[in-house]
Amino acid sequence: MILDNVTSPDHVKPLLARIPAGACIITSRRATGWHGIATPVLLDVLDPQEALDLFSSIVTREGPADLDGAAEVCAELEYLPLAIDQAAAYCLESKTVPRDYLRLLADQPAELYKAGPEGGDAERTIARIWHVTLDLLADEPLVLKVLRVLSWFAPDGIPRSLLGGMGELAELNQAIRRLAAYNLIRLDYQSLSLHRLVQAVTRTPEANDRHRDEGRIEESYLSAVGLVRGKVGEIPRGIEGRPHWVTLIPHALALISLTPRGEETEEFEEVILEASHFLSIEGRHQRAIEYVERSMDVCVRLHGEGHPHAVATRDVSASVFGEAGDRSRAADLLERNLTELQGIFGSEHPRVLRTRVNIAQAHYGAGRLQQSLPMQEQNLADCERLLDRGDELTLAARSNLAKTYQDIGDLRKAIPLQERNLADVKRFLGSDHLYLLTCRGNLARSYQDNGDVEQAIEIFEADLADRVRLLGEENPRTLAARNNLARAFQAAGRLKDAVVLLEANLVDRKRVLGELHPDTLVSQGNLADVYHDLGDFRRAIPLLSSVVAGEEKVRGKRHHNTLAAKANLAEAYLASDRPVVAIRMHKDVLADYEREMGVEHPYTLVARGNLACAYAKVENFGRAIKLGEQTAAASERVHGPDHPRTLAARQCVAMWRTMHRL
Repeated sequence: MILDNVTSPDHVKPLLARIPAGACIITSRRATGWHGIATPVLLDVLDPQEALDLFSSIVTREGPADLDGAAEVCAELEYLPLAIDQAAAYCLESKTVPRDYLRLLADQPAELYKAGPEGGDAERTIARIWHVTLDLLADEPLVLKVLRVLSWFAPDGIPRSLLGGMGELAELNQAIRRLAAYNLIRLDYQSLSLHRLVQAVTRTPEANDRHRDEGRIEESYLSAVGLVRGKVGEIPRGIEGRPHWVTLIPHALALISLTPRGEETEEFEEVILEASHFLSIEGRHQRAIEYVERSMDVCVRLHGEGHPHAVATRDVSASVFGEAGDRSRAADLLERNLTELQGIFGSEHPRVLRTRVNIAQAHYGAGRLQQSLPMQEQNLADCERLLDRGDELTLAARSNLAKTYQDIGDLRKAIPLQERNLADVKRFLGSDHLYLLTCRGNLARSYQDNGDVEQAIEIFEADLADRVRLLGEENPRTLAARNNLARAFQAAGRLKDAVVLLEANLVDRKRVLGELHPDTLVSQGNLADVYHDLGDFRRAIPLLSSVVAGEEKVRGKRHHNTLAAKANLAEAYLASDRPVVAIRMHKDVLADYEREMGVEHPYTLVARGNLACAYAKVENFGRAIKLGEQTAAASERVHGPDHPRTLAARQCVAMWRTMHRL
């Protein structure tokens, strides 16, 4: 016996009790409530090939047809048999190419979901069947409210906690249970999922559908934005907030993509701004810039240019542009903020000092060393004069200045500043403060650069142990500490120890952060660098090529990290006796640095020196000497005549002249 479309187990209990033997098949929208009556068997969707075969068999019923986009239509419909049947019938009867049907589906989902085949059963369309199901749930308003809110998020992995603001836990659990009972959602202990078709129909207004009138859908959208905004406000700043953002970001992005331009609210403004900041930190710069620019437009529309929100938005925007490598634009935004803040607070307010600190960093990143370095020195002097020694802005200003000295090779100035910073952090913030870990790592790197590798290793080992104790084995900061220790092992010539750590770190960073996270790419490049030192170019070159491809995808072709990766790859080609490829790559890198950062940025000087060395390697001493002289002269202007980099450049030129005469 077959009992089709049973709406409630109670409706068939009397009948089943009268059947002494035999088999009975029951079909129903209800997935639960059958305990003691029948054994439920959940029907899954088709697999991709079955779905494509079904679609093709219908579209080609009258003869050959254009199937371009058929597989994409099946995927968009998530392989639901009725939806595929309905879509294929539409394409056949209207002579619509599947690729065009996809566009219609994106623009007019409600119209397509209710468009059944000519002469077919009007009750057997996607829209009609779900309408009937929703009628069965309408006795509990919260059930349909939850469904409408869920329609604005990504279809999978919706945290159950995201719905916490919609009602009491017992009421929410009842609503979720009923939606699951009718197969409108899937759930586990942590998250919910639902079919994209359910979402598309649920959030699309329909004048004749009481469940989908414009008022209810608008209300559900505003609720969804409010729920996401509430979660964003709970996420801690910094690396500790990353796990929360990883869970939330797909739903924030879905909400952003479904919000028409010009209709954004204040709560939406905060969601998109914070989302852009997280995407920037993750290295997803193109999307981050797109969103932060939209955020600035929304802020001006809602508040005007001089509103405090505008200042905060420009701060985050500057950070996003800086991370993406556009330090000039970042500096311009911060300079604008500085003017407004000075007009409000005066020149010595902490907010003004913080903006000055950020501007100096932006100028340095943009290659304006002559402008940045005096500004950093003045910033530190003013912070120490106006703020407490233990104030985090004072510590940050000192750390930034020390890092700049370190980058330009002036370790005599960098190390005392870093030692002082470390002592102040211990004194004022405590020996277990997370900022102490950062300061200690910076000091250890300076010791390493200064040739005191054993002391650097000792500090890095202590740093790693503390991070494991305070943060855990797989925290991104712990993985960074392990990477630092491995690099110190490499500098000390302990290459096998370095390889062991770096190989493990690369595996862990891929698992914890993802294949294209900036830190994962760093690990990959560092491992390749050790393989290079071991002479294992068979492993080093593919890894470095992968790093270049990853950096180009994540940051763009002319970002500093991308150019540095290309320079490392060029060095590997040079060391493996492929000088023509190496010289061509070094020339490209130098040209990009000169265009992006200027002809006398420290990074540009390094790139010019690398190209000179490559020419010397192939005994083209004429070009090597010319480039070397340019590098030495520029280094003297930038760093001074007695700076180690200036002296090294002049020594190379002298050596090449001698070899040229031989």
